[in-house]
Amino acid sequence: MKPKIEGSFSCQGNSLIFSPEKPFKIGDTFQIYVDMSARSLIQKPLSSEYVENFQIVGAPEVTLFSPMNQSVAVPVDAKLTVHFNQPMVQLTALDQANEKAVQMKIDPPAAGKAKWLGTSSMSFIPEKLAYATHYTVTIPNGLVAPDGSSTDNDFVFSFDT
Repeated sequence: MKPKIEGSFSCQGNSLIFSPEKPFKIGDTFQIYVDMSARSLIQKPLSSEYVENFQIVGAPEVTLFSPMNQSVAVPVDAKLTVHFNQPMVQLTALDQANEKAVQMKIDPPAAGKAKWLGTSSMSFIPEKLAYATHYTVTIPNGLVAPDGSSTDNDFVFSFDT
């Protein structure tokens, strides 16, 4: 492991598990290297070297959104879009990903349909927003990403049509 990190290795079945002595810090990067001398439980050697680079990331969070917070005169046919700092759905068929669309809370309520624009961006297409109305949009905390991490806080923005 580069850089050298104090900790211990253990095996569970065919999995090698590393337990660091100290918690990793957000932003830490490291590389794992396993050469061909490694053997499986039945003493079978690796067919090639294994190298993997890792970076420790924080909880998922909204990094971009539209319309901008406290925007005025937003068109009633505007789409609401949020972008997360990491994938929130697995790379899959769009129909399957859209079934897992984030349930954003819109106040006052607006009918419409949410769809993923990839693994990190989602758009809500309202049927029609009301004229001269103040909307507040909340992306709830606890949204779980494919890596098992989850959002820590609600993300709230508002706009006026």
